[in-house]
Parts: sequence; C-alpha cells; structure tokens
Amino acid sequence: MKQPSKPISNSGKLFILVHGFQATSYDMKSIRNHLALRFPDAQFLCSMENETNTNGDIAEMGTKLACEVIKFIKRYYSDISMLEKIIFIGHSLGGVITRTALPLLSDYRDKMYSFITLSSPHLGCYYQNSKLVNAGLWFLQKWNNSQCLAQLSLQDAADPHDCFMYQLCEKPGLEWFTSVMLISSYQDSYAPYESTKFEVSKQALADAKHGEIHKTMVRNCLERLRGVKVYKLDVGFSIKESNMSTVIGRTAHIKFLESSPLIDMLIYRYEQLF
Repeated sequence: MKQPSKPISNSGKLFILVHGFQATSYDMKSIRNHLALRFPDAQFLCSMENETNTNGDIAEMGTKLACEVIKFIKRYYSDISMLEKIIFIGHSLGGVITRTALPLLSDYRDKMYSFITLSSPHLGCYYQNSKLVNAGLWFLQKWNNSQCLAQLSLQDAADPHDCFMYQLCEKPGLEWFTSVMLISSYQDSYAPYESTKFEVSKQALADAKHGEIHKTMVRNCLERLRGVKVYKLDVGFSIKESNMSTVIGRTAHIKFLESSPLIDMLIYRYEQLF
C-alpha cells in the first residue's frame, strides 16, 4: 500500500495542550476549540501519551511528552523554518509535565514563545492549605502507590534536595519563553495557591525544618524567569452548587477547563501571548 505523503503545516504557530492528573486529552478540547476559532491556521497537539498513567514517574511523563512533541514537529514541519512559535498550555499536573519535558526539547528553544499554566503546582503540594485535600492526597498516594503524588508532596526521597520537584526547579527551560502566564484561583484547593505562582508559602516562612528548601525552589525558578515577561492572573468562578467537590476545591480546579469567559478573556485580552 502506498504510504500517504507527510502533511506540511501552513502555520508557524503550534499549540501544545497538556492535561493534568488522571485526565485525558479530551479535557483540553474546549480550550483547543476556542483557540482554533481565533487561530484557524494554527497547528494543535493535545497530548495523549500520558493518559493511561499519571500516577507514575513525572520524569517519565516528561520524556513521553517530549518524544510526542518531537514526533509531531517532524511530521508536520518538514521545513523547520516554518515553525515560528511554540505555545504550551498546561492544566494542573500538565504544567509540571511540560517543565519536565523542556530540557529534552532544547533543539527548539528558539521556537519557544509562551508557557501558560492553569493551576499547576510548580513547587509541589508539600504546603497544602486544605486538610481535606492533604488527607485525600495521602490516601491516593498510599492506595494507588502513586509515585507522582509522592513526588509532588516531596516525599520521594529522604533528602529533600534529592526530591524530583526540588531538582526540577534547577533545570533549564523557563528562560526560553518570551512570556509565562500563571493562572490561579483561591477557590481551587487542589493545587496550593502559592505553588501555582512560584511564590513562597506562608507556611514555609514558619517552617524551620523545610521552609528553606521551599524558598530555594522559589529562588531557582525566579532566576530562570529573569528577562521573561511574567503574567500572574487570579480568577474567581461563579460556583452556585454546594457539595463536597466545591468544599475541597475540585469544582474550581475543573472550571479552568470549562469556563468559556476565562478562555475567551485569555485569548482576546492577552493576544500578545499568541
């Protein structure tokens, strides 16, 4: 059978959308559809490589994402000069997976344009404000033997300096972007608020044992962001229902993916990101 010829992109803009914990590429479809209306000629990659195992090693997830991106670029951009901008959008764990993949994508560092994260725990979940969420994360970690949750909780090594999240904050990638946008919400208790913004937690300031580790992580990330235009956007959602999901912040966490006003505001109010 004759193999089809490789498709060639007519657009220099590539959007890469990365889903979060126990999610799928379908969860990013609403964002993708809104973007496609505004940028009909753009290329879109809704990552699928980590759909079946977000409980595993985040390092492996980053490698899978990087391989997926490289394969996509080679397929759709036979002439690499046609690729002008790479724009990453990550929800929750997807933002952390993206950062993990970046060092493996250094061949495209001059193509990196914007990195947008929606409630991503960039500093992990060690300082969790919600006791209910903290207990739930502990239970899921033990029940599923989740390496990912152990890494996010900085419980994957005896020495905090050897923890995955600490070492991630020392790796390159953030500095390659022209712009980074960090979108957060106080209503979302799944991802610690300060962690989503590369800010020092109030709990860390009072923690004589591990607080300095947290502050060093923040400093390392901010050092990477020198020279990068950083936007921090706090959002509030109209949530009328009252149930356990709203109490623990899960509803707000999902709203980042479903809120058309938020997505439209991002696209049309912050066009410079695209």
